[in-house]
Amino acid sequence: MILLKFLFVLIIVGAVIFLLGIGLVLNFVRKLFGGSRPQTARGRQQSAGKTKEHVEDRRDPQTANRKIFSKDEGEYVDFTEE
Repeated sequence: MILLKFLFVLIIVGAVIFLLGIGLVLNFVRKLFGGSRPQTARGRQQSAGKTKEHVEDRRDPQTANRKIFSKDEGEYVDFTEE
């Protein structure tokens, strides 16, 4: 009975060590290849706070919400495959 308890604890500890090792390897590979998780709103606030960069739009709402292109700009092109 004691041997079974010891084996059970040994398996649990081994699984925890294995999962921690996998996590460390994945973190290392992610940093090595420059991959990153998408930033949440909290992450963006923290990074903006560190750089002290602030953008303020002082335009009136009419100017800020206007369309960039007028209706007569652009053209329709009929696509033909060569």
